[in-house]
Amino acid sequence: MSNYDYDDIAKKYYDKFIGWGLPEVGAWSMAEYIVRGTVPGGFISAVMANNLVDAVGRADGTNIDLLKYYTKAVYNEVPTAATGSYDKVHAWIEHGGLSGRGSVAFAHIRTGGPE
Repeated sequence: MSNYDYDDIAKKYYDKFIGWGLPEVGAWSMAEYIVRGTVPGGFISAVMANNLVDAVGRADGTNIDLLKYYTKAVYNEVPTAATGSYDKVHAWIEHGGLSGRGSVAFAHIRTGGPE
């Protein structure tokens, strides 16, 4: 697949996430994470890792109110290999998402425990 194909796939994911009620920044972050394995921020990483405590702790005022929509979007739209634990999130990033192109460093994603 070419970059343009992956751009189209990312846009489709973005549109789906907007349809679930997510804000633009969160929708793009999730779409890029899924398609290219781009390292998401701490909140999205926690959501993808299915870590409620971290997600709530990292959410800003907007995202805390939208957490149920993020979880519904993840449950319904995100490949199972990309979500469920920090280990799975790390592996997804390392693989390069759906594009399978390898990864950037993901050292800032928590692996559990206090920072």
